[in-house]
Amino acid sequence: MFKAGFNPLKALATKSILQDTYRLSAQNPSEVPTSESNTTQEQMSILRSALKRPQEHTEYKLRANIQQLKGVLQQEKVSVKQLEDMKANILQQVNAGRDPQSHVKHQLDLTGRSANEITLPQIKARLAQHWLNQLTQQNPFLTEAQLGEVGLKTISMLSAQIKNQTIDRALDLIQQIESLTGKQDAQSQKHVLEQSLMGLMSSQRAYNPLENPEYLIFEAEAGILLRKDQVSNIDILNGRTISNDHAVVDDVITQLPMGSGKTKVLLPLLALKNANGNNLSTITVLQPLMAINAAEVNESTVNAFEQYSHTFEFNRKTKISKDTLTALQTELNTIIENREYIVTAPESIQCFSLRYIELLKMRHESNDEKVQQNLDEQLDLMGTILRIFKRDGINLIDEADTILNPLYEVNYSIGQEKNLDAEHIQLMTDLYKIMVTTPEIEKKLQLRENKQAQTPHADVDKITHLLASKALTLPQFKGLIDAKYHQELTQYISSTAFTQNRVPKALASSSNPAKRKAAELIEMLRLQLTQILPITLSQSGGVSYGIDATKQVYQSFPHNHGQAQPQSRFGHVLMTGHYTLQNYLHKAFGIPESLVQSTLETISSQILSSARLNKVQPNKTAQFKKIAQLLNGVHVKIDSLADIKPQSPSFIQQVTKALNADPVAVLDFTQANVMKTIGYYPQRISSNSQDIVSLFAHTHGFSGTMTHSDTYHTDLDRQLSPKTYQEVYSILTNPQITQIMKSVANTPETMMKTIASTADANKVSAIIDTGALFKNLKPAEVAEGLAQHVHKTNKKAITYFDKKNNLILKDLIHKQDIILPDTSKATFETTGFSADERLDLYDQAHAIGVDIPRQADAIAYLTLGENTTFSDLAQGILRMRQLHQGQQIRILVPEETANLILKNAALANVKDNWVTQKAMTPKALLWHTFTNQGSDLEREKVLTIQHKVKNNFTTLITAAATHSSKQVRQDLYVFFESILIEQLQQLQQEFKMSTQVKLDTALNDYFDDMRLMLQNLMTKNSFKGESKKVIEQVLQQAMMSISKDAQREMIEPLGVLPETITSRLNTRLDTQVSIQTEEQLAETKMELKTATQQQEKTNNDEKPALIKKWPFSDKNSIYNFDFNIDINVDEKIPQIQRLTNIEQVKGLFSDNLLISEVTTHPVS
Repeated sequence: MFKAGFNPLKALATKSILQDTYRLSAQNPSEVPTSESNTTQEQMSILRSALKRPQEHTEYKLRANIQQLKGVLQQEKVSVKQLEDMKANILQQVNAGRDPQSHVKHQLDLTGRSANEITLPQIKARLAQHWLNQLTQQNPFLTEAQLGEVGLKTISMLSAQIKNQTIDRALDLIQQIESLTGKQDAQSQKHVLEQSLMGLMSSQRAYNPLENPEYLIFEAEAGILLRKDQVSNIDILNGRTISNDHAVVDDVITQLPMGSGKTKVLLPLLALKNANGNNLSTITVLQPLMAINAAEVNESTVNAFEQYSHTFEFNRKTKISKDTLTALQTELNTIIENREYIVTAPESIQCFSLRYIELLKMRHESNDEKVQQNLDEQLDLMGTILRIFKRDGINLIDEADTILNPLYEVNYSIGQEKNLDAEHIQLMTDLYKIMVTTPEIEKKLQLRENKQAQTPHADVDKITHLLASKALTLPQFKGLIDAKYHQELTQYISSTAFTQNRVPKALASSSNPAKRKAAELIEMLRLQLTQILPITLSQSGGVSYGIDATKQVYQSFPHNHGQAQPQSRFGHVLMTGHYTLQNYLHKAFGIPESLVQSTLETISSQILSSARLNKVQPNKTAQFKKIAQLLNGVHVKIDSLADIKPQSPSFIQQVTKALNADPVAVLDFTQANVMKTIGYYPQRISSNSQDIVSLFAHTHGFSGTMTHSDTYHTDLDRQLSPKTYQEVYSILTNPQITQIMKSVANTPETMMKTIASTADANKVSAIIDTGALFKNLKPAEVAEGLAQHVHKTNKKAITYFDKKNNLILKDLIHKQDIILPDTSKATFETTGFSADERLDLYDQAHAIGVDIPRQADAIAYLTLGENTTFSDLAQGILRMRQLHQGQQIRILVPEETANLILKNAALANVKDNWVTQKAMTPKALLWHTFTNQGSDLEREKVLTIQHKVKNNFTTLITAAATHSSKQVRQDLYVFFESILIEQLQQLQQEFKMSTQVKLDTALNDYFDDMRLMLQNLMTKNSFKGESKKVIEQVLQQAMMSISKDAQREMIEPLGVLPETITSRLNTRLDTQVSIQTEEQLAETKMELKTATQQQEKTNNDEKPALIKKWPFSDKNSIYNFDFNIDINVDEKIPQIQRLTNIEQVKGLFSDNLLISEVTTHPVS
């Protein structure tokens, strides 16, 4: 589009931003004032050359020339009049005709159409979209040459504007430096400002404005300068050729350092570049951040490019009809045509695809012709919409590692709900009664204090066998087993077979009905004790648990980052029962008064009804006797129905307190009134992280941490970087930045009291609840608790995210809550509170991806929890963007968590000073968070393989299911229903995700089962015509996707897990960061070269011992990153590659981290 007229501006790509821009920004070079220009350029040249000298000399020169620099910068600014003249010239030309006659005609046309002239924002928008010829729709008299000249002048004007902005920032820095001159206590802050000024003065443009005018437009609007790494990342994520001889990629997830402008720079620019008139540009963000991210990106793209965003929100409750789906289809096509984009959360697109499958099921089961016709219309439209996403959608994922986590799954329960089995309810209740009444078990678990997750795994194994032996004395087993059979069962329970295998046939296949029943009960016991209880006691799986208060009868649901997900289910229905019992046993929660009142009201009504029906006194009914026995047992005297007073607040309080004081009474009450309400659905459809990728034509994304990279969809390339890990490690081990302290504060009130008692309380700017210390409280309750003691500091406002993910500013002065639209600096300035007058609360869900501006010397308090991973820790720490420029972080480790870390380290036989001294050091935190990072790896691997296989099937089926023929579509659904609809056998199904299931066994069994299922399906294809042909094609492709070769290709990249996570870490962390000098590096490289040559010789002589592969294969993975070497602040030295033989590496680095032990067994 832009031809010869743009060649002169190519010089902009190589010149300093502050050099010669004025000449290029003038409308006519001949009109540029020349007075003092030579002197100015000479002075600028002197200053720039000084910046290239050693740092100490540069700072000296900068200080000596600060006044001279200020004068030069002021002279270099382009005047307001010149900028206005340039703007007027551009608008005059773009709204003119090619000659006087056509100009008059164009003006008359504008008047007749009541149309507006072309504006500067419209010019910039079309220039950014590389679509200047679209301006001819408003002015048909514009020629290509005139369009080119308009583009050239616009770029020149923008360059002048950016130059002025840069000068203003430099002058502002100079003013701040001058204000600190002579202040001894501000030398470090002054040094940071001087460094910033030098960096700004030496900034270079990282792109050619002729090729990427959109970058120039964005810089001018956002008031920033794009860095070279940001431009490079945009190229990578836009499918451009990657540097370092890397091949061109289409789909890639790249790891970027936090604070690199992922959300505020990359998202808006990539939203623009992906919207080219043919693609559906889509941005996918975390659900808790959707409102904030959508508002911020929309503001950026509207202001810079006049490009609007549209939110796509869909869930199971979303009502659909022919009209709403038609409107959605039209809207998507309009978005593509207008080069706009959508912002969505992964759940929305997943729920939409699941609704499609659900409608297919409804269509298949319906016999009503009218209903069938309605469903056919909806299916046609939904199929068309899914094709738009799959054919045209380019999905850009923010915080990709979280969204693509294999545990991130959306489930639709379908069919009829069933109640939890009564025998299982009785058995699990009895097990908890044993736990709370057996002192040696209760002492270890501390269920009443909700500390069971702190129990070491070795103790849980011992408790399991003890519980099993005690369970044989339960009433269920009485009369079923004799002394000899009791002995046989006891031997089985005490053996390893109990945790690994089902009940032996010798014990289960007795001809005695009583023994067979006992064997069934033992199998129930084995399932609960070996597969459910270890998970529920440790509360593993990457989520926290709690009660969903929206339900009339409270029960446990999964909590994702502190937010209840009542639409979700745990991996097994029995887990819901276990978590519910644990929550009611917890003293801090217990049985709520509202439940006691509603239960007593119901029971009172039942007693009266039963008394009238049976013509007896109320106190003679079975219902009365049962409740009287329960309440009398906790010393609440009940002699008659009149003693039960559900409308009396004091009586309800008395009963609630008495029940909660007795753990056995809590269990009896919960069993009778809560557990029977727990239901499950025997069928479900689900969508996982693999589907998020396969639903789109292309997927790109970025994340600060990438700990699940080897579980991503196979179509995704990965670009990993160790920079985040290096930065976090350097922060953790710098005592000037980080303090680690044990804490007894476990409520918002006690935390704020702790903060207020410190000398620098006024600098505290944020509380980051990475450890989910307040997971059982709503954010508003936490903010209210903090507010009770915040008056002892200078804080006048508290910000937090409410349950709807709105950002709330709690104004403590005017006693009001205000919803803030975004987290921009401008928004916070409108509140009237300075950054140091505000306390920002990050709950666990919002400790990822939220960037809130704060003062340069701000202090943040961060919590560490029992299940905090290294990724969680990194995300929380790096909410503070200026930790190397004066900000600080204080990590609070609750006493219980510290004790758990020390206990686990002792059990893992960790030999280190922090263990013997019982101290929370950076090494301790790294050991703890890395251990947690790997605790779910095996489970994630099994899930990943299952998801990949399922995704292969569902992608093939749903792609064919959008076939234009309704008959083919329905035949496909009927044929593949067994794959699309998961049949969940509640008790017969083994809980595959158990820690007891061997990885190789689980995967081999899974593939064998799937191949057998497909072979059976192949024999059943009795359809005819097009349906038969399409089904054969899908079956053939599906069978290829799970062949032996395909199985090997899917499994091998995941590597082999070490036997324990502690052997993976080996706890060998240095307490100091090791920064190698050039001489040390050269020496190390020579040693490495010699060692490599020796290894090659060894390989030729004999086969060396093999070491186990790491979970993640990339050398830059978090699990392969060695903190002991090459933490290089200049980032000029490449990371040293580890050798394949562990002994050679140990010889070079005496305390090397993250290297597993040598094994003589081949790697499978």
